[in-house]
Amino acid sequence: MAIGYHYFKDIVSSQKDPILQILITDGEMKIGKLKIPVKTTFFEDDTILRSIDIPVNPTPQDLLDLSSGHYTPEEIAFNQMQDAEREGKIRLKDAIQKAFDLLKVYKVKRKDIEELVEKSQKKE
Repeated sequence: MAIGYHYFKDIVSSQKDPILQILITDGEMKIGKLKIPVKTTFFEDDTILRSIDIPVNPTPQDLLDLSSGHYTPEEIAFNQMQDAEREGKIRLKDAIQKAFDLLKVYKVKRKDIEELVEKSQKKE
């Protein structure tokens, strides 16, 4: 469960004690005597702290860039971008297959297309 800001503000405002202790533990937040189940995340290190900026309408290249090594697997997971990352890889695989299907009559090999794509990705 996530707790909205306004709800949190109302809870804090309703407390009568002059000193209010807020304790956040794994799966629970305690505000004074009130206990609320919450989803918590604790950072062991800084591997997930970077947010991932991606356009609202991402291009296939935007999705593929998630797998470029620029982001850690932890950042991808924390930002819940695993599906987008997987979609980028699937789109590339589909595009390579379509290119191969069109060009195989000219004796172009799938490996040649894959190498071309890989080379073009390294240039950026």
